[in-house]
Amino acid sequence: MLFSVLGMLSGATSYRKIEAFISHHYQTRDAYFGLNWKRRPAYTSIRTMLQGVSASELEKAFRAYRAYLAAGAAVYRS
Repeated sequence: MLFSVLGMLSGATSYRKIEAFISHHYQTRDAYFGLNWKRRPAYTSIRTMLQGVSASELEKAFRAYRAYLAAGAAVYRS
């Protein structure tokens, strides 16, 4: 989910473009998050996952996180 959102924020406008974003940036994400995926998700898997997400619930989660940060929560920085 995180990588799909990052792809959209980076300008990916389709499931295939999100898939391409994930594939293109996999090495960096793997080094940072320690993914060790056997294989990257196909655009069909990305579509299925995103279609199961409630837009209003996702927005609510982002707003809650933003409020948490605005309240002075420490942000992890490496």
